[in-house]
Amino acid sequence: VRAQGAHEGDGSLYGELNKEALEDLDKWVPELDLCRCEQRRNGTYKAVATWRAGGTGRAPDQRKQNLSISQAGIVDFGTGEGFSPIDLVMRAKGLSASDAADWLCVAMWGKSEPFKFPEETPDVGARRNDSDRIDTAINKGAAAIW
Repeated sequence: VRAQGAHEGDGSLYGELNKEALEDLDKWVPELDLCRCEQRRNGTYKAVATWRAGGTGRAPDQRKQNLSISQAGIVDFGTGEGFSPIDLVMRAKGLSASDAADWLCVAMWGKSEPFKFPEETPDVGARRNDSDRIDTAINKGAAAIW
């Protein structure tokens, strides 16, 4: 199963950040403080998706680790929903797409550059429109499973 979220692999700044984040999970996944997050021997992570209700009525720390995070992609097997790294940060931290991108940059490199959107850049409006489209897609649950 290949999970792909908004802008993953499309060459945009968000797409490039998602690609970089999938290549180096150890730099940012532990920083999300996901419930029952564990790294497996193969380098993948499993955790509980606390932003949604479980089907059993159990407390989050008693639920199955249906969230799988690997270099191949991110999938919540409880719902079948796929995520990009930015999508996951948005859900786990309750952030907008641009704030989630900044959070990822800080977690990975200790700074928000090079993905910060400067005001003087001529195409900043187009980038902000990308951010709005990502926020809208995520809020509507438009991430797709491949």
